[in-house]
Amino acid sequence: MELLREPTKGKFLKVEHFPTSYQALVFRLWEMVSAEKIAKVIETTKENVTKTANAMGLKEQKDLDLWMSRGYISIIREVWNLLPYEQIYTLMDWDKERLSFCLREDDFLGLKLGEKCECPPVLYRELTEEEKEKTRKIKLTVEKYIRPLDKFDIAKPFDFFKSHYEPIVPAITRDVAVDSSWCIEYDALGISDFVEDFKDFAKTYGVEFKKESDKKIKIDINIETDDEEYHEIHINDNLIKINAASPVGVLRALYDLEDLAENAGTFTFDKKVYKKKTKIKTRFIYSFCGLYGDVLDKDSRISFPDELLQGYARRGINGVWIQGVLYKIAPYPFNEKESIGWEERLENLKELTERAARFGIKVYIYINEPRCMPESFFKNRPDMKGISWRDDGAYTLCSSHPETHRYLKDALQTVCKKVPLIGGFFNITQSENNVLCTSRGNRWDDDHICPVCKERGAYKVTSEILATMANAVAEIDKNIKFFAYTWTWTHDYGEDTDKLISSLPENVIILQVSESKMKFVRGGITGEVRDYALSIVGPGESAKGVWKAAKENGLETAAKIQINNSWECSTAPFLPVYDNVAEHMKNLSDLGIEHIMLAWTLGGYISDNIKIASSYFFCDENSENDAYNEVLERTYGPYADIVKKSVHHFCKGFSEYPFNIYHVYRGPSNAGAANLLYPEASNMRATTTCFAYDDVVGWCAGHKGDDTKGWPELYTGEILKNQYALLCDEWEKGLDIIKDMPDSEFKDMAFYGYTLFKASYNQTAYYLERDGKKDKNVMNELIKSEKELALMAYKIMLKNASVGYEAANHYYVTKSQLMEKIIQCDYLLEE
Repeated sequence: MELLREPTKGKFLKVEHFPTSYQALVFRLWEMVSAEKIAKVIETTKENVTKTANAMGLKEQKDLDLWMSRGYISIIREVWNLLPYEQIYTLMDWDKERLSFCLREDDFLGLKLGEKCECPPVLYRELTEEEKEKTRKIKLTVEKYIRPLDKFDIAKPFDFFKSHYEPIVPAITRDVAVDSSWCIEYDALGISDFVEDFKDFAKTYGVEFKKESDKKIKIDINIETDDEEYHEIHINDNLIKINAASPVGVLRALYDLEDLAENAGTFTFDKKVYKKKTKIKTRFIYSFCGLYGDVLDKDSRISFPDELLQGYARRGINGVWIQGVLYKIAPYPFNEKESIGWEERLENLKELTERAARFGIKVYIYINEPRCMPESFFKNRPDMKGISWRDDGAYTLCSSHPETHRYLKDALQTVCKKVPLIGGFFNITQSENNVLCTSRGNRWDDDHICPVCKERGAYKVTSEILATMANAVAEIDKNIKFFAYTWTWTHDYGEDTDKLISSLPENVIILQVSESKMKFVRGGITGEVRDYALSIVGPGESAKGVWKAAKENGLETAAKIQINNSWECSTAPFLPVYDNVAEHMKNLSDLGIEHIMLAWTLGGYISDNIKIASSYFFCDENSENDAYNEVLERTYGPYADIVKKSVHHFCKGFSEYPFNIYHVYRGPSNAGAANLLYPEASNMRATTTCFAYDDVVGWCAGHKGDDTKGWPELYTGEILKNQYALLCDEWEKGLDIIKDMPDSEFKDMAFYGYTLFKASYNQTAYYLERDGKKDKNVMNELIKSEKELALMAYKIMLKNASVGYEAANHYYVTKSQLMEKIIQCDYLLEE
């Protein structure tokens, strides 16, 4: 099951804006890899590499230590079509097997990287006089455009949780001022850690609580209700009384007090009574900086630092999820070698659940089971051999076989016993992975048939697998949740979807993508959401139908949404389209959805989008205020009105985004201005979320041979260009409203989002012109605009380490890429 592609003979991507390939390599890796390691790759000395970097105007290296552990995908991406495999192994200190595993298990990285060019070795040599002159021009460009921005260079890579923005809301003093003459009084068990964290927060306002005092924050757990997060806060002159239903309720109350203080800018509070009850039981998200394939093989603080967990908790999030492969975290009875290290991984998982519990957070595991095995696996167990959907030599474990069910039960129960604080699991049966004989539902064909499973019926086979998993978990602890993620069920099972749902046990929670199958019209083209979107507000009728069937059969419901971004704009940590977020959350709340998955691997940033969403997690029995507007007023103070007006334009513009399955995953709007321009056709096909290239056909409608049967009508290049023009025209109106607003993360994300969409317009228009009229004046104006956008994005990235990062792709916009784009634009304008 190897994913190392054979390089395509005779195909090589030019980097003509660098005099030599090795200079391109040094430039691209300089912010990520030490000069010593680069020297080893290109077979020269550290001194020669440093001299090469200096000649191009690059600064002294810094902040390199985390890239190999937390940004290795960025490194591979930068050299994928520059170095041959042998030099990639040297660069990464990996062997063939390690790279193959990464390409296979790191969220389908091999498919994202796509075609591998036939790259000759990249080796150091002395430059010719002509090459030295071209190098001097690169340095002049860097010194003219990049060096003046060094004063903004304040954010370290991967330092996602350190803010460099001054508050824009003026500090206010409320009626009740809590100071160091106060104390905290409680005798309830299980809350001491929560109280200590609250005391640490108070110290940032100069407040250190006394041991005893007449003025106090008094905490009791004395309310009887099934809602464990229920809490009341009664604020008076010398007494703030917290009554809660459980320790978690106390934690929520303390976070509410922290939020009130933070919004005031002082440790003061209004005389008021708050009574908060839970509306959404489970609110779980993927770590913004979470590793994907090997999260449990490393210190869990890499993927889940305490700052992140606490930040989530303060926003009302009570769950995080990780990806898991069962034979890596539990014994594999069929081949023990597959499970080597499972005990250590479970220990790491146990440590994570215990650390997360300090913040009232549960850990959920995404499973896609049972995983397929190579044909050799079935030599001694032919009766377990299922089918191979992908024709890659890997077969499912027959979904009807008793041993398959026994394995799933034992593995899940092992995890639940060894990690008693685990929150639960969610399982996808219809995924890119080949896991069930019914992984394509009722869509059987003569080449892909498991006679045992087909005879029994697809929906029955699937429901039995899910029941085995859910019941296995419930036997250990009924509080451990099991979600059945219904991704593509309505497509694969059709009318049998309701039958599948009705045959599931009551402890299964039905998780459905909220926007799935929503119809829309853009650019005169009728479209349909295949996965999920931020520019289209759900839920759709398909999701409503699935949830209705679940409720009719006594099952709880969960919605999968994208709260911060989506593959429309994934390198923006969040897109400030607050109206869309608020409308979606209100719609789900009105439907009575009990659980929400807030993001796939992208979208886990601690943002104001989440703050807006969290206003719908709970309801205050004493408040009749509009939750959305209240958040805007608390967050932006005197600028709330202009923020709201600008957001209206952003949402209106975003509603013109040219949404289709090809464009979302393969188009230019994820990397935006970081995408290089191709003055000549590259003949490379765009890849999923990684390389857009110049593949306008791939962005619009796919190539000959792509499976589009039954799909809605697709776009043309002209429609793409026109839609981005509409989007950007409206977005610019919003930017004009906030241009004089003080610097803030909101403002930076508004401008960074603009760079993604305006660059998408530019690049579409550039390639249409290149392959059409070839008007050099038009192309030069587009190049100039690309240069300006790259500079804008670069400046924002210098201040905010989260920009350009996405957990499953690491940094797939880097500062080096934006610098290279500026150099390329100057080169193209001169040429």
